Amino acid sequence: MDSALGQSMVDPLRLVGTELPFDELGEAVCAAISERAPGLGAAMLRLDAPRRTLRVIADRHLPNLVIDELPLGRAGGPIGRAVSLDETIVDTSPWADPHRPDALVAAAPIPHDGAPVGAVVVVGDASLVDDATILHLEACAQLVGLVAGRTDDSLLTIDPRSGLPDAGAANAVLGRASSRTGGFGGTFVTVLVETGDPAGRSMARIGGRLDEAARPKDHVFDLGEGRILVVCGHLGSATQATPIVEQVRETLRSEPTAAAVRIGAVVHRTPIDAGRVMERATSVATVPIHRQPAISDLSEIDEHMPASIDEIEVALQAGQITPWYQPIVSALDGRPHGLEALSRWRHADGVRGADRFVPTLEAVGRVAELTDVVLRAVCADLRRWQDAGVVDERFVISVNVSADELSDDAFPDRISAVVVDHEVAPTSIRIELTETLALSDRATAIRVLGELRRRGFTVALDDFGTGYATFASMRSLPIDVVKIDRSFIHALPDRSAETVVHSVVDLAGVLGLDIVAEGVELDEHLDFLRTAGVHHVQGYLVSAPVEPSRVPQLVAELTERAR
Repeated sequence: MDSALGQSMVDPLRLVGTELPFDELGEAVCAAISERAPGLGAAMLRLDAPRRTLRVIADRHLPNLVIDELPLGRAGGPIGRAVSLDETIVDTSPWADPHRPDALVAAAPIPHDGAPVGAVVVVGDASLVDDATILHLEACAQLVGLVAGRTDDSLLTIDPRSGLPDAGAANAVLGRASSRTGGFGGTFVTVLVETGDPAGRSMARIGGRLDEAARPKDHVFDLGEGRILVVCGHLGSATQATPIVEQVRETLRSEPTAAAVRIGAVVHRTPIDAGRVMERATSVATVPIHRQPAISDLSEIDEHMPASIDEIEVALQAGQITPWYQPIVSALDGRPHGLEALSRWRHADGVRGADRFVPTLEAVGRVAELTDVVLRAVCADLRRWQDAGVVDERFVISVNVSADELSDDAFPDRISAVVVDHEVAPTSIRIELTETLALSDRATAIRVLGELRRRGFTVALDDFGTGYATFASMRSLPIDVVKIDRSFIHALPDRSAETVVHSVVDLAGVLGLDIVAEGVELDEHLDFLRTAGVHHVQGYLVSAPVEPSRVPQLVAELTERAR
């Protein structure tokens, strides 16, 4: 891809990770398109479902625009046809400017859950509406559908029988709750109702009653097969879940089919694992409506809450917190390229993930203690594996670093001292940066990252596209690697996710960056990523994180498999 076309993809990628609702994206999108060349106009239209018309929500450089609504189909010109046919249409139309009927109008449909919800449009002379402009237009449309689908509840898909948002909508809403910007705030409760009516004959009535009884910020979903999910956020504490569940129970007690109804509930805190919420809700939805429903107890909640600083201090001193390793392999042949070090706490009640202790250390400003412990262990492990011939000098281990660390000019000296002590080359250590928007001193961070690279360390931008690692960071921070967040990989073969991956590949090529795709779990994921040009992959399809003692055998198995 040439540099001019690569630059044309820059603006739409700024949208990735934003929290703007659909309507507010319009101005940014139109500006991104119209700034490509003088005389180029742009507009964004949204499908008004009740009237089945397209309404203009934003436009740029279209001074003679007088019609702000269009019908679907042929009567709507190239825009109406584009949305009806779900394909990009380029044609002449007097819609944008009656004085220039020969102007070309190119319209790309905005996808959401497999159906267009609007269109992004470019208007101009034939010399301006070229292949590169149309590619740029389609990228914008795909990314708008992806970004707006995360934040705009009016885009949730509706089940036609019950009139409730469907299972895809439930996944979208719970997916938003899996990030720090999920919008639920603190604690929320999900209630799963098994209606005992797999055919769905009573779903409209039961769903309607639950929807009517819900609070304004609650969500009611039709999951299909006679199941309804009620998601209630903004709880001040877990104890507030009980009256909410009781309200659901009371609403259903008078139903003619109440004897067949089963319910259960689970309380969680954000950020959450949407899959775990659904799994837990399903497992507890077994209690008949006339009995007190099951609610995941507080010990279940406490299991996922951060530990106290005193507990973490003891664990660090006792050597209970150590790195586990997940391999990063070539997308082409599976040959191991490196490992990511993931902190794990071997506690008496089982192995605990980093979410149990990292937030506490960050909150009290002591995350540097964890970084030192992990980095020393990583260097010791790497030195041992290199001496034993398990890996060579080109093998790289990634270590996650909090944004707080990068506000310290002494950080490069600290980690340089560790690698020197263990006789490890800096080129074997990669610093993975997360939460780039949380950088308190961006100028210092850029200086620190630049110094790390000068000393031979490489730098990766983690979780690209989640709102913390965006294209703005990809351009402004001195990095060597961009890691595509697992949420895009899990969404494959969704067209929007595919567009993001292709765009990152193209832009990384322009900027000379390596690409790693996280969360690869299916052969279909790997096949697409390999074809798209992603360099390296990481995920459970390759291996789960393993203890240091299992690394030599794992590396040998992966190497042998790649031959």
